[in-house]
Amino acid sequence: MRNQTIQAFGWQCSPRWFGDAGRYDAVEASLRVLARGNVNAHSAVERVDNRRVAYVTGLLIAAGVPAGRARQRAAVFYRALIGEFGWREAGGDPLSDRARNELVTLLLSEPTL
Repeated sequence: MRNQTIQAFGWQCSPRWFGDAGRYDAVEASLRVLARGNVNAHSAVERVDNRRVAYVTGLLIAAGVPAGRARQRAAVFYRALIGEFGWREAGGDPLSDRARNELVTLLLSEPTL
C-alpha cells in the first residue's frame, strides 16, 4: 500500500502541479500580484493555498508520514511549487523529472536528524 501511495503522490505532484511549464505560471503570478493589493483577491488566494496544502498533507499522511510532519512538509512542498511557478515565469528552466522525483523522495523520507 505504501508503494502505491508513493507512486500516486509522485504522479500527483509531477505532471499535475509541476507539469506544462509556463501554461499556468502567468496566471498564478498575476493572481498573487493582484492579491497583494486587493482584499478579496488576497482572501481567495489564501483559501486556495490552504486547500492545496491540506491536499498535499493528506497525500503525505496516506503515504505514512506522521500528521505533524506531513503538514510541515506539505508547506515546504507548496512553497517549492509556488517558487517553481515564479522561476519559470521569470524565464528559468523548469525542474526536471529527476529533480521532481528527488523532491518527492525527500518529502517521504524518514528524518535523519
